[in-house]
Amino acid sequence: MLKANTSALIELPSIMYNAGNQGFGFKMTTRQATSLRGVEFHSTKFMYEGLDYVPQHNNYYELRNMRSSSLVWTELAFSYARTFRQVSDQHWSFGITVKKIQGMGGAIVNVPYANYVVLNDSTLATEELDANLSYALPLDYTSNNYTDQYGLSLGNGWAVDIGLLFQKKRDGNGLVSFKRPCEQGWSSYKHKLGISILDLGYTSLKDNAVQYTFDNAQTYWPGINNFNPDNITEMTAEINTRYGHSLEADATKFNIGLPTAISIQYEWHPPSYWFFNLTVIHPMPVFKNSIIRPTQILFAPRFEKRMFEISFPISLYEWTRGRVGLAVRFLNLTVGTDYFSSWTGFTDLYGSD
Repeated sequence: MLKANTSALIELPSIMYNAGNQGFGFKMTTRQATSLRGVEFHSTKFMYEGLDYVPQHNNYYELRNMRSSSLVWTELAFSYARTFRQVSDQHWSFGITVKKIQGMGGAIVNVPYANYVVLNDSTLATEELDANLSYALPLDYTSNNYTDQYGLSLGNGWAVDIGLLFQKKRDGNGLVSFKRPCEQGWSSYKHKLGISILDLGYTSLKDNAVQYTFDNAQTYWPGINNFNPDNITEMTAEINTRYGHSLEADATKFNIGLPTAISIQYEWHPPSYWFFNLTVIHPMPVFKNSIIRPTQILFAPRFEKRMFEISFPISLYEWTRGRVGLAVRFLNLTVGTDYFSSWTGFTDLYGSD
């Protein structure tokens, strides 16, 4: 069964203010995320080989719980963190980030159930289709050209990140004297343990948004190999007509949940320049149409000094795919990848960054 994810982000310069035992921050980020789950092997085979793949002709196939969500959004993030308890060398702090979400475009394709048969290289028959198709894009659907009619946002929402951190300090209670804000220096620790919830929230897309719902729809579609619409309006009109659905949308608003996850981090810092970090990230989709973040387990040894740093992240992706990365920092410039092994050609390519 096929699983796929994509993600990207562009971060603008951020602002931070440190006032001793508390800190404030602001940043603006544009992000993209897509998740795809539940695509069966027979469907991927037709996608790759085409409908003229004879070994799968005249066989009935089923899809169950296939779901895909994709979203591009900008977030305005306001952060606050505070140390709330210090006892001897034990240091407790928490942080929260509240994010205003501006949805720039998104789409959903959910298929709770479908069965189909490809009779030949040009004919598809579907006996039952339960599905949902939703999209909101900054496009003129009759020409597929970009439009600024709706501005930079097609909807909005809210999200939050919450975290708790415990540190075992090496230098007593870890307090470093300072006179001015943001002057407080770093204090060493023996180890630290953190837990956080990431991207708990959603965006509601309501401008240029359409939603079509198919319930027990059927079709017999000869000539599907010639289906080559010129724009999105033609595509949806043909699909709706073939499956007996009205050309009118069932709704003009829908929600997409952000890729919510729970993260646990542990880092050990022996008396040296070495640090050893273990991080587990597990998806925690909250909303019906949430983007599903991939499961990741990451072990990252790193050698860190003031002017130079090198790390070797080793990760397990979705419980099955091992990855090896490499990152180097000189002063404030860092270059690296979590998946250096994908560039070597020694292993099968399942992704890259």
